[in-house]
Amino acid sequence: MAYLFLSFTDRLNNGSSFKSELYNQSLTEQFENIQKRIPLDRQVGSFTSFIEECFPTNMAKKYYLSCPNFLREKESSKSGRVQYLDNVVVRPELSLSMRRVLPDNQNIILIGKIVEGGKKKHLEVKGIQLIDSTMSSPNDIVISAAACNSFAEEKRSSLYGGTFTINIWSVPHVDYEDTVFTPNFVYDLIQSCWTVSKPEQIRQSYNIWNKYIEFRKYYLQEQSKRNFKLDRSLFVSAYAVNRKDYKKNASIYDECLLDGRDEFKWGDMIVLSEKVEEAEEFPLIRLDIERNRKAFIEAKVTKRGKLVNEEEIKIRSLSSDNVFITAIDPKSKSQYGDKQVTFSELLNSGYSLGDRFKIVSYDIEPTEHLEELDLNYTRDIDKSYKNIDAKYEKIIKEEVKQAIASYEKELNKQAKERMDSYRNELDDSLKQDVLENKDKNIIALIEKKKKEIEANVKKNIKKDKKEKDKDYESRLKELIEKEYSKIDVKSYYVERNDALLQSNAKNIEAETKKLLAQYESKKNSEFTNKYKDDVRNEKINSKEDLDIKLKADKEKAIEEETSIRFSLYFRLGDTNNVISDKQKKVVEACEYIVYDNRAEKAKITRQETALNNFYSGYVKNPYLSTYLFNPEELDTVKAEPSDWLWYLDSLNEKQKEAVRKAVSSNGIFLLQGPPGTGKTQVIAETVAQLIKKGKKVLISSETHKAIDNVFERLPKIAEIVPIRLIPSNNDKKKENEYDPKFLVDNFYLNVSSNMKKQVNRYKNFEKNKLEFAENFDKLKLAKAKIEKSQKVLAKANEDIKKFEEKAKDISSKISELNDKKDLVRIDIDILRRTKRHIENDNLRPDEDVKADLVVDLRKKLEPLFEKEVYADCELGQLLKNINGIKNDEIERELAVINPESNRTALEIKRREIKAKMDSCKDEFDDILPNKQEEYDSLRKQLIAIKKEMDTSEGSSTDDLKLNKIFNYSYLVANISIIQETIRTIKDIIIEIKSSFIELLNKDLRSLEEKQDSLDSDISALKQQIKNINESIIDIQERNDVKDIQEAKYKLENDLIKFFKDFEIAEPYKDVDEGLKIIKRKWSELEDDFQAKEKENKEKIPMYEKIANYITSEDVIEEDRKVFTKDLFENANVFGITCTSNDRFSGRNVDALSEYNIDEIDIKSVGIDVVIIDEVSKSSFIDLLIPILYGKTVILVGDHRQLPPMYEFSKLRDDDFEGLDDSIINKEINKEFTSLYEECFFKTLFEKIPDSYKTMLVQQYRCHEHIMHVFNHFYKGELKLGFAGQNNNKRHNVKLLSNGRNIIEPDKHIYFVDCKQNETHEADSTSMYNTGEARVVVELIRKLNTYFKSHPELEKLSIGVICTYGDQARKVKELLKSEKVKTDAFKTDVEKMIVSTVDDFQGDERDIIILSTVRNPENPNRSNPGFILAYQRINVALSRARRMLVMVGNRKYLEEKGVIDLPDAYGRVGKEQRNFRVYEEILSTIERYGKVIEDIDVLDEKEARING
Repeated sequence: MAYLFLSFTDRLNNGSSFKSELYNQSLTEQFENIQKRIPLDRQVGSFTSFIEECFPTNMAKKYYLSCPNFLREKESSKSGRVQYLDNVVVRPELSLSMRRVLPDNQNIILIGKIVEGGKKKHLEVKGIQLIDSTMSSPNDIVISAAACNSFAEEKRSSLYGGTFTINIWSVPHVDYEDTVFTPNFVYDLIQSCWTVSKPEQIRQSYNIWNKYIEFRKYYLQEQSKRNFKLDRSLFVSAYAVNRKDYKKNASIYDECLLDGRDEFKWGDMIVLSEKVEEAEEFPLIRLDIERNRKAFIEAKVTKRGKLVNEEEIKIRSLSSDNVFITAIDPKSKSQYGDKQVTFSELLNSGYSLGDRFKIVSYDIEPTEHLEELDLNYTRDIDKSYKNIDAKYEKIIKEEVKQAIASYEKELNKQAKERMDSYRNELDDSLKQDVLENKDKNIIALIEKKKKEIEANVKKNIKKDKKEKDKDYESRLKELIEKEYSKIDVKSYYVERNDALLQSNAKNIEAETKKLLAQYESKKNSEFTNKYKDDVRNEKINSKEDLDIKLKADKEKAIEEETSIRFSLYFRLGDTNNVISDKQKKVVEACEYIVYDNRAEKAKITRQETALNNFYSGYVKNPYLSTYLFNPEELDTVKAEPSDWLWYLDSLNEKQKEAVRKAVSSNGIFLLQGPPGTGKTQVIAETVAQLIKKGKKVLISSETHKAIDNVFERLPKIAEIVPIRLIPSNNDKKKENEYDPKFLVDNFYLNVSSNMKKQVNRYKNFEKNKLEFAENFDKLKLAKAKIEKSQKVLAKANEDIKKFEEKAKDISSKISELNDKKDLVRIDIDILRRTKRHIENDNLRPDEDVKADLVVDLRKKLEPLFEKEVYADCELGQLLKNINGIKNDEIERELAVINPESNRTALEIKRREIKAKMDSCKDEFDDILPNKQEEYDSLRKQLIAIKKEMDTSEGSSTDDLKLNKIFNYSYLVANISIIQETIRTIKDIIIEIKSSFIELLNKDLRSLEEKQDSLDSDISALKQQIKNINESIIDIQERNDVKDIQEAKYKLENDLIKFFKDFEIAEPYKDVDEGLKIIKRKWSELEDDFQAKEKENKEKIPMYEKIANYITSEDVIEEDRKVFTKDLFENANVFGITCTSNDRFSGRNVDALSEYNIDEIDIKSVGIDVVIIDEVSKSSFIDLLIPILYGKTVILVGDHRQLPPMYEFSKLRDDDFEGLDDSIINKEINKEFTSLYEECFFKTLFEKIPDSYKTMLVQQYRCHEHIMHVFNHFYKGELKLGFAGQNNNKRHNVKLLSNGRNIIEPDKHIYFVDCKQNETHEADSTSMYNTGEARVVVELIRKLNTYFKSHPELEKLSIGVICTYGDQARKVKELLKSEKVKTDAFKTDVEKMIVSTVDDFQGDERDIIILSTVRNPENPNRSNPGFILAYQRINVALSRARRMLVMVGNRKYLEEKGVIDLPDAYGRVGKEQRNFRVYEEILSTIERYGKVIEDIDVLDEKEARING
């Protein structure tokens, strides 16, 4: 007997050490999870017993083996002695005994690896799980064998010492040779047991996706290197004012512009540095990055014809990336070890930024250095002037000195002569003077002397005693006289004369000094004047030299030291625009701006893990690859019988069909749900039905909103225990009503709401019965009145139908004419391009020109240009060279050429040698094998000639334009006739080209006339449609028709209200069906009430008490602590995003630690069904992550809406520079773009059998007029969801503007034709259109004013969708700067959103304004871009419920809006080629709505600006 050896020992009680592994729990834990799914009466006591029931020992039965592992490589153990094949699945044939221990319709599978070690060859089991019994594959290997199980091991002693471990098998003394896992069997398994018919398709897909993952990892690594050192980081207290207010006081505001930069007065929001008048707070973070300007400019390279700096591009790209600022150098070491600093450390010392507001770049000159140069200049001027003054002072001093010396000599001579003359004069008069002694001074001196003599004599001569007085007197007199006689009168005069001479000498000396001083002063002035001009000129020259030096020094300093500063202004990281003083200090301390790669890195890791798990067979469903890659081979599945208990009564038949198929699906189901068709309702009902069957469900999507929508719609039944898993640090966490901490709250809510409903129904039955009957009678009466007038309405509708059919026929004719016009337009474009080719001397027969005509032109021109005469170049280029040279250039160049010079002869020889060298090479510029020697010889000759030419006289002729026209030898030899030759050949060329251009013009005129004729026919037909529409409007506006229609609307509205008031959810097609449902429902309720009246009398009071008790906050609070963990273990609906982490713990979900709940591992909770919403937006690699968590996958989406977007699809040639060419280049990136943007959902939907898919067609979202607009994308298949829907979706707005009624209550679709051109920022690839933005803002203002003045009307929500992100920003700026109020709109639940199409998928509003943006100045040279992406436009047009306003340029949209629309089911031949989608949309709007101009919306002044 063959044995299936199954070993459970290795993982029986031990889980995997790798938490990321799909089967990371022990087998015992896995079995415990399975036991929870098995009815109590079927549960067995132990894991061993369970396995023996399913895989019985010694009992032969069928087993099915499959291998979802596409690696198919045997791996070796560490010792190398054991090999194994991983991820092999064993499924037993479902037997009666198994049914007794398993849930209904379930089977069990084992997952493990086939181990080949010596004699023992077995399956080492690592996973066990339930699977739908219908799941199978025709490619499974079927074996018949008895199981031999091992649940334990024992140690035995070795003959050589030591111990070894062996399995204890359930069959004693079993022969290992009887194993089914023989080498041949394993080989066959590897070679032939595939889950798909074409495994190479999986391999190819894996290889390309793996290549993509490698690129993303590499690119992320490169991106992560992008961090910049900041020169400055600071908080800026800024204020904003709108443009209108700015214009009122521009001069005041201009003085207060933020940082003094004019850039802040550009745009619609003017930003100031201080609060002035009406300015509002607008705080910003400013980051400065400075670079040396010279080095920055030198680093520029030419890309796409422009000089660009790579670093500048990277700096500017910081605006679009996830960035934050930090105080720590990202390249530094971590404080916790030698490893690089972590992101957590960087974030903890940093600040997360908001959106970038503006980037400003400007030059910062080296002010300090320039001021220093000015100071040095002043000093140098002073020094130079002083030196010049000192120099000339010295010269003047020397000359003055010489002059003074000469003059002094003359004066001294004169003085001597005067002294001599005076001395002689005194000497001559001395004798006479002495004789005369008339000098009073001398006389006085003599008298004084006499008195002294007399006194001395008297003193010395004493009177003798005997001597008489008389004698004594006489003797004295004689003695005195004698002494008198001794006085030398002459000496007095000599002394006087000496004194006079000295005095005279002094006078002469003083006079001389005075004269010398005067002379010196005179000479100083004279010589100063003499050298004045020289001094001035020298100072001027010196100043000029210093000025030149200063200028040169400044220029050098400015050139070498000027910095270019990039100031990046970011909004605050806090959405409420709040920043604390502490955070301000953190901002100011930040020195680096860093690329935040954490989210992207985690996403790539999850993608890589999912891809490898799928490829290597780590899957919950072994047949997953069959569903995803060979869906066309699936067997037809029959849905379960239709007697279902529905939880949501409002489902239509198509929705119910979808639910049946989804619940009954054999592993996969696809739901295609166009806008508003109730996809979420289907998902919610499907979840409830799956839960009823004991399944666990994972709800996933790319966005949180889509998951939230499903959770909100889930039926409020106690069986559903939902958990939304969102990390606590995520902003969405604040709104999460399904957080684990609310498990008790939600459970009690579900229980109590049902109880309260029954209580109210019982208590108010009699009252409701009376109201029901009264309202029902009113409805029937209203219907009867309408039926009496039905003939009038029927006749009106019949007339309208005839008009509509006629309009439809005319539209078909217009489409036919447009197709013809397209063909004519293509021919015209070809002829125009051909004409430009010929005019521009482009003679290449390109694909987009009339090639045969270009070839004929070449044939006509080629004989004109002999090889010996003309330069060897392409004919078209030669023509350009000839036509491009002017007469004066010819004359100037001919004057340079000297035929007689040695240099000319050398030039001719050089060219001849160069030609011979070229003939030695092949077409790839490689030297021919037999020409190497000749080539080397010629090369030596060429070098020698070049050296000789370098030393020869004469000008170089290399750059002459004539060289590009003529053979140089011919040019030199025929220099005298060159000018005439060129003139002649030009005339011939013009004549030949003119003949061809005339032919083209003739054909063009014919085609243009044909195009005009078609345009005329189309316009006439459009006028007919317009007339028909007016006729329809006339019918609709007739009073009798309007009265009946209003009555019908009221009846429909009352019917809707009746259904709502009495909680009837069943759908109905028309009023008759609605009334029948009411009658039936009431009959059912009355019968039920009577049948259960006795029972209800007992139950209702109890229900009321229980409901009141469990809704008490105190009870809920207490029970949270007691029951949260228990409810968590019974959770059966989980919600995470597609790329979310699969493991959650108390570290990232607070409630888990709060209620002592172990971590949640989505891989291990036992997910049966994965439902992914909005699936069309996700790529295969992103879908794969959640798909692997379950066994059945339900994909829900609309492949006519947004497809996956590859973020690197717009990379240009130069973006690949510096990157590893083997990992990423232009061609590889094209491959990745195609790979990533393929809508996997669309591919599956087109391939999978009908029993696995459903398309919903009844839309409930919007008014029929709006549906008509986007129904073009569904070939008109969409229908209204319920009777009275149009009445329910009325907007009731009647809006006047500039004297015109622009919005009317009975029209729900509008187009505003705007004339202003688009534009874009220098550092952005996005676009905006200010004219459209102003129209949008003015519409919002006017609508808000209207609702405010009509408070009786229902408040409506509003949203603005823009096809470009910059347009959304522009609209937001205008709304803020112009202080446009939105308080009259409904904003409590549905806030006003201004965003892009991508952000709006899955969302909706009552009023949607769509700005298409595109209107380039040169439409013919523009790429229409997003307006041709029909999925995006479909999303944008289908978000409105009551009113849709398109804003755009009609002419551009209609001319460029031509698409190829594939069939929704992928049917060949059903696609719409050259579908003029915008013409159809505009035609629909004209038919059912209104087309207006921008001037109808804007004020007169604004309209003039925009016009």
